Amino acid sequence: MTSDEETSSEAIFELSLGSRCPYSRILESGTLPEGWEADYLEQLAMVSKVWSGRTEIPRKIAAAIHAASLYLPLRYDGWRHLNPGLPRNSDTESAIGRIRTSSEFFFMGSLGKLRDSSV
Repeated sequence: MTSDEETSSEAIFELSLGSRCPYSRILESGTLPEGWEADYLEQLAMVSKVWSGRTEIPRKIAAAIHAASLYLPLRYDGWRHLNPGLPRNSDTESAIGRIRTSSEFFFMGSLGKLRDSSV
């Protein structure tokens, strides 16, 4: 792996599953850490740039993006279930929607490239 590839892999992993993982915060407060969404979307754009056009992406990147797409909404739902009297957090819900959509577009774009390359 080149240094750009390694840097993009490590950065998005740290955000989603590593030291900057927001899952306990969202489960405790129903919020993401300040700036986390912007950082994630920036790293996702970097990963997309570095890995676009490839037929394979590293497992570490796939796991990080999958985790952000799946586990953020699940943790937020968990917070809502544990705190039924609290109002919904529309800012968090909107952020999760943007994160999930962008993450899924990354995967769908990768799958489209795989399908196109095998035709």
